[in-house]
Amino acid sequence: MRRGFIKFFTVTAAMVTMLSMSMTVCAAENYTVAQGDHLMKIAQNKYGDETKWNVIYEANKETIKEPTKIYPGQVIVIPDLTPEAVQLPVIQPEAAPAAQPEAVPAAPVVQPEAAPAVQPEAVPVAPAVQPETASAGMTLEDYGKDPEFKTLLDSEMQMFTGSGMDVSVVFQGNTMAVIVTITDSSYLVEGIGDALNEAMESVRPMVEEMVAMIEDELGNPGNCVVIYSYQTADGRTLAQKSFTAKK
Repeated sequence: MRRGFIKFFTVTAAMVTMLSMSMTVCAAENYTVAQGDHLMKIAQNKYGDETKWNVIYEANKETIKEPTKIYPGQVIVIPDLTPEAVQLPVIQPEAAPAAQPEAVPAAPVVQPEAAPAVQPEAVPVAPAVQPETASAGMTLEDYGKDPEFKTLLDSEMQMFTGSGMDVSVVFQGNTMAVIVTITDSSYLVEGIGDALNEAMESVRPMVEEMVAMIEDELGNPGNCVVIYSYQTADGRTLAQKSFTAKK
């Protein structure tokens, strides 16, 4: 697996994590830890859901070094997760993802048992180029069709199962769109769209470096675009940024 695409998985995981981190800049309250408190107990009291202890932990990583160690008298931040307080921003990005996830071309599936003594022209066409032998000008879409990469991509996306988010990747030509669909309404705090846009802008140098690495590996310099987009379950865009290699 090429270094640029390995970094793609790392960057994508970071982009998804930004959602919970960005919540802390939107709305929060200070809470003084009482005797006998722990993060699950506080989450149950504040949110009615002890499994959201990690939201509090993410908001206080500077002061809580280990999630099992909080102390009476310690002041921590409790993000406001009240969904009815949400005013969802309507953003019209200039470069929306070019295709919906279901439009991603499927890799050819060879059925060996159904191909006895076939003529060469009847053999199903395999992906044009394997990543290890990429020729000049290979596109992101070409790479996305590779069975090995597609299998790894599907496996990596499963890591977000149960996180309150679905992540899909769409390829078209030299564009790769990573779409984060927020299925847990508790993430939709007021101002989350602006916070996500600011967070994505703060990591632009890292993403631009990733795009440059991918272009170099594909032999396709100056042509690739990577889009990260956050949307609600009903398809409304909350935040979106397009990234290219730094000129």
